[in-house]
Amino acid sequence: MNEIIASLPQNPLPDAYVVTLSQSDPVSADKLELEFKSLPRVTHVQADLAWVKRLDALLRLGRTGVAMLADCSEWLSWP
Repeated sequence: MNEIIASLPQNPLPDAYVVTLSQSDPVSADKLELEFKSLPRVTHVQADLAWVKRLDALLRLGRTGVAMLADCSEWLSWP
């Protein structure tokens, strides 16, 4: 196997990059996908926007639930 690798003049496989978003903002993810697609020599961009949208919806639901619980605790005068 080492002989085969050594006989190659260069790496025959294309470069691949995995980008992880720091936030789950679907709009930013969509813009980033379009920006990557517009770069020269980029032939394929795979974005899991469905998961980004699901995660964003789940986080918004969680924030809303926490806000509602915080508001209800004031009404009920919990200790």
